[in-house]
Amino acid sequence: MIQIYVITFVMFGLLIGCGSAPVFKVETVPEKAEVVIVAKADAAPKVIGEAPFEKEEKELKKAVGKLNPKDGFVELRVRKQGYRTKSLWVPVTSSGSLRSTLKVTLEKDEAGIANFETVEEILDQMFLAQKFARLKQYERALIEIDRVLKKFPDFARALTLQGSIYFANGDFKNSLSSYEKALQADPKFDHALEMVSKVRKQLKLPPRAPASVRGGRK
Repeated sequence: MIQIYVITFVMFGLLIGCGSAPVFKVETVPEKAEVVIVAKADAAPKVIGEAPFEKEEKELKKAVGKLNPKDGFVELRVRKQGYRTKSLWVPVTSSGSLRSTLKVTLEKDEAGIANFETVEEILDQMFLAQKFARLKQYERALIEIDRVLKKFPDFARALTLQGSIYFANGDFKNSLSSYEKALQADPKFDHALEMVSKVRKQLKLPPRAPASVRGGRK
């Protein structure tokens, strides 16, 4: 399974600190994970090093060039064979570089999605879906998500993104269905749980019963 994070908003297993020195650092558990940067949506992923990774601002610019994404973020992927790849949205400084200190804990790939090519393909499709959704091209966004779910129907984060796209398009019924499926795949997914309550309220449905109550109805 693949994990995707926006650094300023989501903190699952991720600690961030910014020092005064213009340095970009990535530490991982386990070590020796590849650090990959995607500078632009249409750019090919580029391996910039192996964790523990550290570069000063000038060195980083020399390696990847000046970063100037439209939305102020670049995508960073941390990957290691046998572990889930994490895709992080890292804010770019006003000088066009990165100055974060990232400590990333990778989780074992229990779902068996360890092939880097497969992982990158899914990450690209998730990224495109988010991009099309931001542009309010909801049909195209859903096409990209459907491609992921066709291969991995129990991928909770893809189901949640699908629910978010439906919600943004005002299709609350399908949005609720996607969020409910995400919770079936991952009952501890807090964001999906919050959105289920929100959508049910939008549809004027009764609140979702707690997991313990639902379990007792079997």
